Amino acid sequence: MTKIKEYTLKNGEKRYKFVLYAGIDENTGKKKYIQKTGFRSRKAALVELTRLEYQKDNRELLNKPLKSVTFDEVAADWFATYKLTVRESTLANTNSRYRTHIAPFFGAYKVDKVTLRQCQAAVNSWFVDVPSSMPACISLTAAILDLARKQGYILVNPMKDVTRPRRRKVQKDNNFYSREELGQFLKAVKKTENKKIYACFRLLAYSGIRKGELLALTWGDVDFKEKALNIDKSLTNGLTGFNYVDKPKTAASIRTLALDDVTLSILLEWKHDQAKELLKLGCNANKPQQIIFDDGKGGIIPHKNTVNRWLNRIYQKNPNLRRIRVHGFRHTHCTLLLESGASLQATRERLGHSDISTTLNFYTHVTNKTRNEAIKGFLNYMQG
Repeated sequence: MTKIKEYTLKNGEKRYKFVLYAGIDENTGKKKYIQKTGFRSRKAALVELTRLEYQKDNRELLNKPLKSVTFDEVAADWFATYKLTVRESTLANTNSRYRTHIAPFFGAYKVDKVTLRQCQAAVNSWFVDVPSSMPACISLTAAILDLARKQGYILVNPMKDVTRPRRRKVQKDNNFYSREELGQFLKAVKKTENKKIYACFRLLAYSGIRKGELLALTWGDVDFKEKALNIDKSLTNGLTGFNYVDKPKTAASIRTLALDDVTLSILLEWKHDQAKELLKLGCNANKPQQIIFDDGKGGIIPHKNTVNRWLNRIYQKNPNLRRIRVHGFRHTHCTLLLESGASLQATRERLGHSDISTTLNFYTHVTNKTRNEAIKGFLNYMQG
């Protein structure tokens, strides 16, 4: 039984104190005592002693409560492990998502103060501002809060209980060209742009390669004799904001593509022009490792959105052209392949999809021409 003792200060006033045995600390193995002094009455000391004895019975006194930390601090712990499991490009994209969309809502808050209401407000905002990124933002926030739970800072993860707004199904935009539209586009580019940009969009449309694959190409990847293009690397996002050349994410992305004579001749014209331009700068471009679509000085283009700027400039000069995004030329290639009679398997291999469902889900655009030919074929069959 803990005793409350009376003692006297130097000025003659009486005070009360006690020393409570709290038990054996599981972390240190040593006995733990709690000393309290300065109570002006025995009753006040008894109230505090009763409270501490209650905590002792519930084993709340042996382990010191964790210091409250911010959401940003827990996120730093989460990223320290995450970076060991993914490619630099994936880490860069995830880090960008955190800084742009998540940190503004939660970063400075104490993690144990984050509420369901606050989480729901963030989700609603993401749904309005960045609907396509909303699921990824929810998952990332939930993962960080789950780490906080495991670390003992919180008991429950409020992000697990949010209501996800339902996105209305909208008809996919026509981010691809028909054969006629592609012809008009390339004709305009040839007329208004230099050979480098013309070769760039001709190759995108006639090979279906990704933007990152395009910008990582070297002249050693083009076999003019065998009429083939080797794809075994890609320009990807780096943590510093600049791009770097890396291996593709999947084995299916490593492939060799057949190229047509016209595309090869356009590439060869650019090869000759590039060599002349770089020679003026004292650079020898006649080497296999020379980047095809360089930064003007023979090096890698540091930002992939450079191609986006080229495309925007083309549309500004040619307002009559229907606008599509850069990735739309990959859609275009796939659509025209299928329209020309190529099989799904052949299309999948040419595009470098690891799963044929990707080809089916994202690239099987049925054009009006295909629809009309389908019904004509059906009627001819039925009429015998």
